[in-house]
Amino acid sequence: MSRRLLILTDAPTAPLHSPRVRYLIANLARRGWQCTVAYEQLPESRFTFAEATNIPLPYYRSDKGLRHAFAWLTDKLFDNKERRLYRRLTQCCKTSEFDAIMCSAFNTFPLMTATRLSREWHLPLIADLRDIAEQWGDSKFAQHLSYTGIAAIDRWLTQRYNRQCIRHRNSALLQASVITTVSPWHKAFLSERFKRVELIYNGYDEQTYTPADEQSKAFIISYTGRIYDFSLRDPSLLFEALGRMAQDGTLPAELELHFYCEPVLHEALQAKAVAAGVPDRLHLHGYVSNAEVLRILQQSSVSLLLTNKAGVHGAQGIMTTKFFEALGVEKPVLCVRSDEECLAQVIRETNAGIAATTAEEVKAFILDKYSEWQQNGFTRQAVNQAQKQLFTRQYQAGQFEALLTSLMHD
Repeated sequence: MSRRLLILTDAPTAPLHSPRVRYLIANLARRGWQCTVAYEQLPESRFTFAEATNIPLPYYRSDKGLRHAFAWLTDKLFDNKERRLYRRLTQCCKTSEFDAIMCSAFNTFPLMTATRLSREWHLPLIADLRDIAEQWGDSKFAQHLSYTGIAAIDRWLTQRYNRQCIRHRNSALLQASVITTVSPWHKAFLSERFKRVELIYNGYDEQTYTPADEQSKAFIISYTGRIYDFSLRDPSLLFEALGRMAQDGTLPAELELHFYCEPVLHEALQAKAVAAGVPDRLHLHGYVSNAEVLRILQQSSVSLLLTNKAGVHGAQGIMTTKFFEALGVEKPVLCVRSDEECLAQVIRETNAGIAATTAEEVKAFILDKYSEWQQNGFTRQAVNQAQKQLFTRQYQAGQFEALLTSLMHD
């Protein structure tokens, strides 16, 4: 039986380069699938998916200036990027080359192209939604791009654009054979409107993210990845706990706090450390490669996750890839502040660490893991192994393969 899959996805951006799609392609290739992947190629990126036939679409020719602004405007007004991708695919591909289509989208692009091809080529479609506009609440994530530099106008443009995206997305999803998504919140929300919605979590590559009991001279708490905005990922509870420990004399002398994140937030992080009285413990770095993330996690004593309380006004359904990577290497997870939702639930079920709601919880967790580090020179979390296996990229690929096979036989 032929197993040929066309995957459409948005731009693979640094530092992780679309891990959900990237690992899925690699694992399906090992299972005998032939994958072709079409995606937006950004001006600063030459990333390609190694195990697939690549069809990049260089829509933005530059990252600034009038040419970029014109391309952005025509896309938002006339879906120009979708039209170009459709033309590109119909020119270089034929329906007979594929057995199914999958679209993994951040919001809408390239979902409309995927549904159009599915309809015209009479192929089943899996619509995989990683993020949706409704999940962000009042957090500033949805407004992290400035269109005009004028806050009130930016908010108005964002709201109008989100409404347009939701309308187009919902119309496209009605044509999908099945919808997949990444958290229980997403599944519950989408199931209110659409019939067949399946939950497939993000995960970790079990061949890469493996435990390594490496002794270290410092007790290291590390964070690797984007923060975007403190309304979305707030480290305040951690700094509050460290400040209290500094005041009561319980702050370990060997403790170091390392952030590998966007440099634009370094100054704000430094200000939080100064306010807490622990500026000498904070070490700030830029983004690092995937290989370096693994090394950092294995050498850390605690893996830090940043979230915020979920709810009507806060972001919902956030299942950061950083959690799954820490789970893979079995490092204690310190999640601040607890989302009190999907992520906290999975942390409990896997016994991966703690999703804290108070500074005292953070302090107790750090001191407990510090005691373990003093004894062994490293830390290793006793995670629930049966639950852990449900979050491997290999297991995830099996879930997608089962869906694809059932759709191809319908």
